[in-house]
Amino acid sequence: MFFNGGVLATKFANTQMMLASTSLSMLRPNNLRYPLTVRRNSTQERNQMKKFDSGALLIASDILDDLERTRIANQNRLRAFQNEQGMTGTPQEAKIVEIVNGLAALETMAETVLKKEMKRHPLGKWVATANGIGEKQGARLLASLSGGDPYIRPEFELEDGTIEPERPRTVSELWAYCGLRVDQGVAQRRKKGQQSNWNDEAKKRAFLVAESTMKRLTKPCGRVTEEDEFATHVDGCTCSPYRVLYDTQRAKHETSTHTFDCPRCGPKGKPALKGSPLSAGHRHMRSLRYVMKRILRDYYNESKRLQTETK
Repeated sequence: MFFNGGVLATKFANTQMMLASTSLSMLRPNNLRYPLTVRRNSTQERNQMKKFDSGALLIASDILDDLERTRIANQNRLRAFQNEQGMTGTPQEAKIVEIVNGLAALETMAETVLKKEMKRHPLGKWVATANGIGEKQGARLLASLSGGDPYIRPEFELEDGTIEPERPRTVSELWAYCGLRVDQGVAQRRKKGQQSNWNDEAKKRAFLVAESTMKRLTKPCGRVTEEDEFATHVDGCTCSPYRVLYDTQRAKHETSTHTFDCPRCGPKGKPALKGSPLSAGHRHMRSLRYVMKRILRDYYNESKRLQTETK
């Protein structure tokens, strides 16, 4: 194997140019992040609204996403280069390691910028006081919501050319956008041959934020025994309120049963029957979804308060 430093350097430069640019033309309506135009309904509520300026936060989040994916991919390439090509300890390896380290440094820089933008954002003070969310995860969740605003849905154009004007959305619409809508007792899920009608990135970010709040469990709270599926909490504990909410829901569903046949709780091809107990994994995900919805509702309520309070 021959190492061509010039070609690799050119590819690296082209990659950085690609990461620095954002193609607005490729954004789909359900993934809209940078609305090009803004229309406001001529209502008293809209006239009193203080619209968020989330542009810098959206761009910083996208840059961090791009750099994170690129860094991970190239770390994997480097690992394969070292293990399969037998190039460990060679000058060629040192050059590639330098490039990968440079990507990691850029990622750290982008994360710092994103956290600063979160602090500057109107929701920054609320995120800072929300135990368990964190500036980085909180900013990435906010950026995944259309227009970077939990309360206002931005204007977008439908496939038939119809313009859907900017307007306040309901919290139920926000949940549906994040893939958390429940239809006749059944949660949204992918179906073969059908395109999902929610935003995958928003759902992933809401899940990661909810998961991070699970780590904010402080003593003396905790599981009584190793077999317990949920923790118990004392009055006035310093755990994340979302962790307390999770454990409350987990205890509530300890004896819950299926209201429909459940393919996730049974072996492949043999769904768990209606009336059978929920599996431990089902109880966990049901409780975590509840936390995801509560976090999104809190984002929504704070955003609405900030934007509709009297000027």
